[in-house]
Amino acid sequence: MATEPLEARITKVRATLETIEKELAVGDLPDAGLASFKLALDHLRMTTWAALTVMQARRSGATVDPSRRMAKFRVQRATEMCRGAMQDVEAGTIPADALEVAEFYAALADAAERIRAAIEGAD
Repeated sequence: MATEPLEARITKVRATLETIEKELAVGDLPDAGLASFKLALDHLRMTTWAALTVMQARRSGATVDPSRRMAKFRVQRATEMCRGAMQDVEAGTIPADALEVAEFYAALADAAERIRAAIEGAD
């Protein structure tokens, strides 16, 4: 079975996203699925951004492993987001005792432990 060309699928997705955006703007909010939809969009946005950097690198003549480049990009973006969130907490933009800060701290502690284990395992 032939797959529809990527450009055609992108056009359809963009049209669907525009429709969803209009529905959400008027308050047509679903009870379920919106959070997972947001995560999927965030992931797609970051993957697309990374893919664009791969394309730019290839245009300049570089040999690029797309999977590795995208993984590096996600780590860089996560680092930027963590630093921004830490600045928000330090500035008091979000109270240090907010539930989100506790969840952020737990996620960072888990990530730090896993990264430490991966680094030690790579030696």
